[in-house]
Amino acid sequence: MTARIMQQVSGKTRPLSFDTDGSNTLLVESASTAWAGLPFEVHRTIPGEIDDAGPIDGDLSVVVFLEGSVEMAIEKKTGQELSYRAVPGSTSFLSGDARSSTRVTGSATVAAV
Repeated sequence: MTARIMQQVSGKTRPLSFDTDGSNTLLVESASTAWAGLPFEVHRTIPGEIDDAGPIDGDLSVVVFLEGSVEMAIEKKTGQELSYRAVPGSTSFLSGDARSSTRVTGSATVAAV
């Protein structure tokens, strides 16, 4: 099993983190347990901007918002900008082939698979 869920940010691969420099501390991670299933992590998001971020090429992920709320402005590679408000229960399906730049206002606790 992979030790951590990986993401690509500005052309570099790093462990999943919901901040610009990748230093956000994990709240829960399956890599530290005997769990043999899919990688599972719980994170706290913080306000900020993340450029060209998402799963690594060929990977898919699911993010579920558990508590808090965030407003996101998502700019896709096509130039299209989407506004999205995530509240507890909101779910996002992400593809490594469709990374985007995201501006986040607010904070939330999220589970990532």
